[in-house]
Order: sequence, then structure tokens, then C-alpha cells
Amino acid sequence: MIKTLSKISFIGLVLCSKIAGAQTVPFSDTAFEGLKITLCGTSSPLPAPGRAQACIAVETPDHLFVIDAGSGSAATAQLSGVPLNKMRGILVTHYHSDHISDIGDFNLNSWVAGRPAPLQIIGPDGVDRIVEGLNIAYELDRGYRVAHHGVELLRPELGVLQSRTIREGIIEDKDGLRITAFEVSHPPIEPAYGYRLDYGGRSVVIS
Repeated sequence: MIKTLSKISFIGLVLCSKIAGAQTVPFSDTAFEGLKITLCGTSSPLPAPGRAQACIAVETPDHLFVIDAGSGSAATAQLSGVPLNKMRGILVTHYHSDHISDIGDFNLNSWVAGRPAPLQIIGPDGVDRIVEGLNIAYELDRGYRVAHHGVELLRPELGVLQSRTIREGIIEDKDGLRITAFEVSHPPIEPAYGYRLDYGGRSVVIS
């Protein structure tokens, strides 16, 4: 079930919960301006009925970035109609398991949806190790899926994750979208990042 919390002049905010038994919502092609926010996961590391772990999807008319990818969040995103074909990257705040465990499913689902470029996993020091491990873990699966569906549907190179290590500051500034990373306090983790996304005079900050 998708619950609309409010209509704000500069942001659409959607809470997605209680997905058991739900049907996939088709990707929306409805035109909109600014930023669209979908909470795909809001629980802690401990299991919570009907709630996936940490994940927020931020969409512009041309892009989709996901902040963190906790367990269950990829299914929630797809069931709620988040347009994974527009997915460009996952912005990781830190490397607790409840923030990264669905990276593999986001990669697969957006690949099948027609994502046009390799999925970037963007985060602080250590992201290259996470991505290297995931690429090794899913190597056999990628091969099976390409063999089954064919290279016309699943281009093999688009199933391989790419890592991007970042520092504080502006990390993306193109097509009208600016993304800024900033350090946050999350001992004993150093660094942990929050992100600000600016588009069309609207902003969202995730910390």
C-alpha cells in the first residue's frame, strides 16, 4: 500500500509500506517538476513487519538516485512504481549491512528495466571493496541471466557495478541536478556522509 503523506509545493513525499501481497505499480510517466521523494525503507537493523530497511529514492524528470539500499527496499521500490530504468546511482551513507544489503537487487532490477549505463555505487572510502565483492558474488548470476534472456535484453556490461569513492563537497553537477556530500556523526564510523540534492530551485537533504 502506498500512503501519500502530504502535498508540498516543491516535493512529493510518498511512504511505501505493507507491501506483502501487493502488486507492482507500473512506472509512472506523468510529467512533474522538481524532486519526487519515495521512502522505500524506514526500519532499523531489527526486523519490522511491513517495513524495509533504510532507503530513499530521489527522482527528477530525468534521473533517479537512491540513498542507501537496505534489505527489502529494492522490492518496495519496484512495487511502488519507482522508475528503475532512470536509475543512475546509489549514494551510500555508510557501510552497515542494513544500508547496503539490497544493492545487488537494485542492480538486477534496474538492469532488467532498461537502465542505459552501469549502476554507480557512490560512497566514502571502502566503496570499491563493497563493489568488488558484489561483482564477484553475482558473477555467476549475471551469466545465467544473460544466457537465458539474451544480450539484446541484458547487455552484459550493464550488469557490472561501478564504484566511485567521494569526499565532502559537490559530487555531481549536470543536467540541472547538483548533489553535495557532507560528513555526519555516526561513531565509530568515519567518515559517514549525508547528501543534499538540488534541482530546479528545490532541495532535499538526507542525513
